[in-house]
Amino acid sequence: MTEPAAKSTRKSSAGALITDEALSELLSRKGVVRAAHRPWNTAATADSIRQFAHGIGNLNSLWLNSDYAAASRFGSLIAPPTFEYSCGVTFGGGMPGVHSLYGGSDFTFLHPIREGDSVSATIQLEDLVEKTSRYAGRIFQQIERMIYTNQDGVVVTDSKHWVMRTERDTARERAATAGRYPKRQLQTYTQEGISGIDEEYAREEVRGIEPRYWDDVAVGDYIPPVVKGPLRVTDMLAYLMGTGSPYVRAHSDNTRFRLEHPAAYQPNKQGIPDVAERLHWENDFAHAIGVAGAYDYGQERPCWISHMITNWMGDAGWLQRLNVRLARFNLIGDTTHTGARIENKYLEGKDGIVHCSVWTRNQVGETTARGEAWIVLPRK
Repeated sequence: MTEPAAKSTRKSSAGALITDEALSELLSRKGVVRAAHRPWNTAATADSIRQFAHGIGNLNSLWLNSDYAAASRFGSLIAPPTFEYSCGVTFGGGMPGVHSLYGGSDFTFLHPIREGDSVSATIQLEDLVEKTSRYAGRIFQQIERMIYTNQDGVVVTDSKHWVMRTERDTARERAATAGRYPKRQLQTYTQEGISGIDEEYAREEVRGIEPRYWDDVAVGDYIPPVVKGPLRVTDMLAYLMGTGSPYVRAHSDNTRFRLEHPAAYQPNKQGIPDVAERLHWENDFAHAIGVAGAYDYGQERPCWISHMITNWMGDAGWLQRLNVRLARFNLIGDTTHTGARIENKYLEGKDGIVHCSVWTRNQVGETTARGEAWIVLPRK
């Protein structure tokens, strides 16, 4: 994602450069609480919950079947964990024209979001950390805290999200010099390969109403994975239908936004200004930032991991915390398998807690995300 141009930021051919003035400007926002920008959903309706669940391919009856959910301990439909992504942009802006790569999220889920709830979110810059990467040299990790509150003033989720701020030209030049992105060929498939993935989808199991007890799980156990992919542009369109985007706009709305925020746009090959977000569906533009091809919305991977966990824990479980950090790009055509291993189990008051390592891996065995999850399970 990109932000509108500012006088303090010099422009390069594909975007802005990171300057001391732009950094100072951004740091002036530290600790300032603001309403989250452009929420797609401000209410958890049956429709918004369904659209989000379909957008991440999570068909659990707790979020899709009103009769089933009414008979559950929740008494109504609830939204899947990570529905919060649709309730406000997880990036607070600043350094206009400088590229933003989603880096990860750390959710603490305090209460369910139920059908009929309204959800509002606040955002504040928590930190800006300078780092060095092979991908783009000098980069900055921009960490935002977001708090999601329902209509009763109850905080339902407390979270942190971060993006990596990079210079597009620097990333492209480093990739060209190192020959980085041509080394990663886009994946192709035979009909036999697609059939094998179809069979994996058919084997997916949802625990549902049968409780999974804390007493019955052991350190070292693996949680059954879910498969996602092969990733298509169509999958990302479905994701956007559930979460929205501040930059995907049409016609007069697009023109108004472009005139107000010209740095959010770069001309395409036909000379038409278009948003930098198109690197998710245009290989050529992805090459311009040093990536082998178009790639997923990074927020999808925490959603996929939460899908795996909610399948396994059943309706009686609760995903208490999920921390996911991206490690690699997930390209169009990639097939992703989630994974998790129980690393510890312990009691916290009356609650049985299971602590897991979690990850996603692509079809060539590369780890594309890793993190941790804490799950509350019922006790016998």
